[in-house]
Amino acid sequence: MTPFIRLDTVERTGREPARLNLFPGRALGERAFDLLQAYADARLDPLLAPAVPGILAGLEASLDPSDPARPIRVAPGQGVGGDGLPVRLHLPLEQTWTQLRDAVERDLGAPLADGLYFLHLDRGVETSDTDLDMETPPCRRAEPDPLRDLRLETVARLGLRAISASASLMALPPVRAANRLCARFLRESPFDRVNGGLPLGVLQIVARQPVWFDAPAARYPARPDGPCQAFLAHTRAVLEAFSRTLAAQGRTPDPGRSLADQIGLDYLPAAGPLPAELLQNPGSPAPSLAFAPRDLQIDLIPVPAATVPALVARELPRGTLDLVHGRGDRLRLLLAVADADYRPNLMDLPRPDPGLESELLARSQAAIQAWQAWKAQWLALFAGSGAGSGGAPSAEQTGGVEAPELPADETAFLA
Repeated sequence: MTPFIRLDTVERTGREPARLNLFPGRALGERAFDLLQAYADARLDPLLAPAVPGILAGLEASLDPSDPARPIRVAPGQGVGGDGLPVRLHLPLEQTWTQLRDAVERDLGAPLADGLYFLHLDRGVETSDTDLDMETPPCRRAEPDPLRDLRLETVARLGLRAISASASLMALPPVRAANRLCARFLRESPFDRVNGGLPLGVLQIVARQPVWFDAPAARYPARPDGPCQAFLAHTRAVLEAFSRTLAAQGRTPDPGRSLADQIGLDYLPAAGPLPAELLQNPGSPAPSLAFAPRDLQIDLIPVPAATVPALVARELPRGTLDLVHGRGDRLRLLLAVADADYRPNLMDLPRPDPGLESELLARSQAAIQAWQAWKAQWLALFAGSGAGSGGAPSAEQTGGVEAPELPADETAFLA
């Protein structure tokens, strides 16, 4: 007699939940499925516990506001949502702006308001029913069979999450607006802890249409300093574009303009690269700035080139450098020197001061002349005295003037 087998009867092993030992040909009941899912969750929880929200790999997003008909594309990848659950995309995701807007408005129950939004990759659960995708043949009931098999699937879909509706922020150029958002999300979390999901980029929406899109400003890596890294990546992209513009136009920075006006940013990360064009003659004894250091305290120090990445990583979480509100922040320019040429006392010697050197030379020459005049008077005063036992000094020692002889009972001194 064949024994009756229940897949949902799990032997007590003292380590629950346990994995079921399935075999082909047996239907998976609801109880057995719940046990399998509980086992998978128990195995994954220790792996996801130390993970912080952010992008682990891939998930590069592109959106062209100038052509709404062009689809929004998201590359395959994976990350951890704001709620701590994994978000994965196995295949490239493409969706038109109209489809995305209609889906968001359907969920909101109202038209999209003007403002700044995160392009969001959300995690959800949907039912998959192949019967609904097939045309209903003749002589068949039109309504679906309530006893048919349904499949629940975890899916990743695009969404929009509102950030700000500030009119002053929306009036700024795209680069400045994204820069201020990067500085804002150093102080507050950019992740939705309740609904989860991952930010993929920042976009501005006016009259239900995208105006501009910035992906680096909202690409937060899954690490504790993710917002700082996104801020640094966005700043790098802006400064590289600034250098390319200068090279294409064949011009140099204007030393009379402030740093914020030239690069178009209101804030800088606490550490990061600065274009070489903003420092004139860095290798000379007298380097100069190619911008006006308004409300900034600036100094220059050399560091070994190999230590620059570690210095940037250590100082980056300190916050922001304010360029526009006149707070007197200190900007320390690190001049990378080849490791073989670096030494600790490289900048210990002060810069030569020609005026001070001329003054010291003139004063020393005047002192020498005064001493020679005093010496001549002294020799003339004692010219008629008798010679001492020590003998008279030679003409070479007296500068060509014959020295007198001192009496034996007197002691001579020179100041």
